[in-house]
Amino acid sequence: MSKENIKFSLHHLLIDGDRVAQDTLASIKDRYVFAAEDDVSATVEVENTNDYLWVYAQTGKSFPRSDKVLNIITKEEEQNPRSANQAELRNQAFYLYLYSTGILYASTYISLLKKLLAEVNEKVAIRHVYKTREEFLASIKRIKSVRFIAEHDLLNWNENLFSIPGDKLGLGSPKQIKVDYNFGGVSATEGFRNFIRHKGFAGCDQGTLSSLVVAGDYAEGDSLVAATFNLKNLESSISIQERRNESMMFDESAVKEALLAKVTS
Repeated sequence: MSKENIKFSLHHLLIDGDRVAQDTLASIKDRYVFAAEDDVSATVEVENTNDYLWVYAQTGKSFPRSDKVLNIITKEEEQNPRSANQAELRNQAFYLYLYSTGILYASTYISLLKKLLAEVNEKVAIRHVYKTREEFLASIKRIKSVRFIAEHDLLNWNENLFSIPGDKLGLGSPKQIKVDYNFGGVSATEGFRNFIRHKGFAGCDQGTLSSLVVAGDYAEGDSLVAATFNLKNLESSISIQERRNESMMFDESAVKEALLAKVTS
């Protein structure tokens, strides 16, 4: 059986505008069951480590339901063995939240994850990751910090951002140079946006920068929320490939391993 794409949308997980930390979700349980007569029912398995939160859900509905089922071997109709108060959990949902980046990867059913997190803390909010660079620049209102990172390549050191060439320390060239600028929440200006557009974005595109991270307050409707923009996470979605088993379901462990390998490499 050939592999299929499993697509994950990217989101921020926030509480009071800040990134959700591991201790915020320390009270989360290992298993939840949501049962409803007229809505989606689900069983939810949770793994909460120091590095990530992994959530696996199987969902389904009691209705619609037919009194008859077709036996595909005998081609005869038979009574449906599933009662009206049972839901067949045929759909799967996968969620991965990395504490180090503050990025949530969700395969589907964001509403189910919101319901689960509300059981732990009603203040937890899920926000989308910005899809384009210009959308990010238009939404940023206050700047808390800006980080530039360059990997080891002497031809690529950007003297406008990195003022200490590694060999001046007598240790040779460093493997990586990282510069943090802390501003404490000043208002974003057009000068800042132009610099990020022409130096930051262009530096990443040209190879003079390997990473650009901006933390600040972003417009979310009529309010401002704190979030971190990482150029590496700009894509609004990612995909992995996995095979279904004989029951046409994905193996949870295989999905988790493949997703972790992709987003932490």
